[in-house]
Amino acid sequence: MNKRPGHVVVTTEVGFCSFCGRPRTLRSEAHQLGTLVRTIVTCETCHRTLSSSIGVASAEPEPAPAASESETSPAP
Repeated sequence: MNKRPGHVVVTTEVGFCSFCGRPRTLRSEAHQLGTLVRTIVTCETCHRTLSSSIGVASAEPEPAPAASESETSPAP
């Protein structure tokens, strides 16, 4: 998918909320800001921010060319 400025990727997972003191559903939002990504983790029960960080966006990996059959089989 093309990561454009303003693009937001939202994921949820079960984790421990330090404010609630028990396992809860945590929401992770990754906001694309050009070459930077801002990641915010919040508790969906108490709506408190557990983590907020900014990091460099990972580059899209180039798809590896498919190896031909002659390269993968050993020579007799």
